[in-house]
Amino acid sequence: MKKFLTILALASLAIACQKEPEVTPSVTVTTPSDVTIAQEGGNATVEFNANVAWTASIDNSAFKVSPTSGEAGTCTVKVTALQNDTEDAVVANLTITAQSASAKVKFTQLQKDALIVEVTEKEIDCNEQDFYIDVKSNIEYTAKVADDCNWMIVSEGTKAVTTSQIHVGVDANKGEAREGSIIISGAGKNIEFVVKQAEFVPVFEVVDMTAAEDGNYYFDVPKEGGSYEFALNTNIDYEFEPYTETFPTQHVTRDGNKYKVTIDPNNWYEPITTYIKFTVSGKDEEGNDVTVKIKVYFMQTGFEYVKYSISMY
Repeated sequence: MKKFLTILALASLAIACQKEPEVTPSVTVTTPSDVTIAQEGGNATVEFNANVAWTASIDNSAFKVSPTSGEAGTCTVKVTALQNDTEDAVVANLTITAQSASAKVKFTQLQKDALIVEVTEKEIDCNEQDFYIDVKSNIEYTAKVADDCNWMIVSEGTKAVTTSQIHVGVDANKGEAREGSIIISGAGKNIEFVVKQAEFVPVFEVVDMTAAEDGNYYFDVPKEGGSYEFALNTNIDYEFEPYTETFPTQHVTRDGNKYKVTIDPNNWYEPITTYIKFTVSGKDEEGNDVTVKIKVYFMQTGFEYVKYSISMY
């Protein structure tokens, strides 16, 4: 009995000495990481998740944060700013620290007659597209495209909120690289936003296939036939010829730049080759007009020959 009690005591001691699993500290902010507060002051709420106890601090005395600590879980702190009577924006960083983990949220309080565009340049490719310019302001402002940049358009109207966006539409570039400006104006202040659009690079390819050395594309088709689908990746106009009358065993359907080709069974001994053709017109490096013809081939096998050997006695 004494031996049994000793073993039980040792087992209990071993269990008591086992370490709790280690937790890797983490803190994740679930609200925007860049917050704007009006010049008049106000409150902003920051939400985050922490898996261990945490503390909160802010590096500018013009802002107050509450609470400054808490336990693990889904948490909220409030950041308060009084009215900003200076001529400059006030910037502060809120830091949430959870042991070795941390996360930051940037706060910007606007000054009187503020018009702030932190990023004033954007590089884009040659394709038609839209993008947005982020603006911080507490005044009405306007945005317009420079006189020599009719390949861009901005949304009409004015804004009078702390954070807003300007919608910019850009035409496709069919020539050399170009550069243009958008002028954002308010309270006697002009900010130039520069847009750099890359030169036009023509693209014409069958998606997920590699062209052969002759610049054409090839599908291998068994004698039983089959259906084949492919799509084009292109930014240029082209002409399409299916040759369904020339090749009656080939059936082509088209949906935009997506194609489906069905090949009938080959009941002949000889292989059958069919194709569809794309014709692309453009200019070479010297500016001369050129025409390129690209074919997608369907190489179908035929029945194999069977050789018979007959011996007569």
